[in-house]
Amino acid sequence: MCVRARKLAAALVVFSVCAIAGTAMASTVAQIEAQSGGSNFSLDNASGQYPVVTGILCQPGTYNGRSYSYSSYLVSDGTGSAVVYGSPTGSEPVPSATNNIVGDAVSITGTYSPYNAIPELTAPVVTNQGHPDHTPGPKQTTVSAINTVNPGFGLLGYMLDLDNVTIGGSGMVGKTFDGTNLTGTVSDGTGSMTLYYWPTSYSVANVNFTGKAVPTGPVDITGFVDVFSGTTAEFVPLNMTSVQTPESGTLVLLASGFAAAAMMFLRRRKAGV
Repeated sequence: MCVRARKLAAALVVFSVCAIAGTAMASTVAQIEAQSGGSNFSLDNASGQYPVVTGILCQPGTYNGRSYSYSSYLVSDGTGSAVVYGSPTGSEPVPSATNNIVGDAVSITGTYSPYNAIPELTAPVVTNQGHPDHTPGPKQTTVSAINTVNPGFGLLGYMLDLDNVTIGGSGMVGKTFDGTNLTGTVSDGTGSMTLYYWPTSYSVANVNFTGKAVPTGPVDITGFVDVFSGTTAEFVPLNMTSVQTPESGTLVLLASGFAAAAMMFLRRRKAGV
């Protein structure tokens, strides 16, 4: 198994080299995605709106015994979505328990450094531009739509929702989530694909999953897609909720019915009926 690690120092070197060559005139996410890796950019409100922070992937600190020295979060400007990745010592808003930047509008300069096909903006200088009225939510999708070596920029870099899916694979079934990476599968009615739980890079996954048993029933999962080594699409989960099955709903209704009947019986007893 290849060790997956963020290389911020390498990104900073790329940023320095590209800065000498000059800044590319990319001013929307879509324009940045059309550039080659290593290109410098300036992302502003050319799309009609400044990019808005739509979700946090990692924030600096120590969570469940694992330390994180960098921050990463998703931004979307209507033309596309990308990940801002950088050091908390840089000029950027750093998400924390007291600094929830989701919903903030920002302008960004930095280097375009795709990672596992994820459009990443590294070594950024980020300026907060206020708080607009609307924050885009996750995109609803299916396994078959993202299980390809070329999911496309309409899905890459976005927060995604997979509903009513099941988790399988010997690497996950019977396990409990903790701070180590796990590989399994996720399936819905359209197909099955690799599920990669990645807490070593994303603190939000660590916080939301650690200590929970891998579920055996259907769940709704929020996360994003990457393409490992250019060959394998993976869904990277950040959060999940259990799905109420029809059977469990029926049991709840039956329990409610029995409770109502019992209350009626007691009332009649008290009334002497």
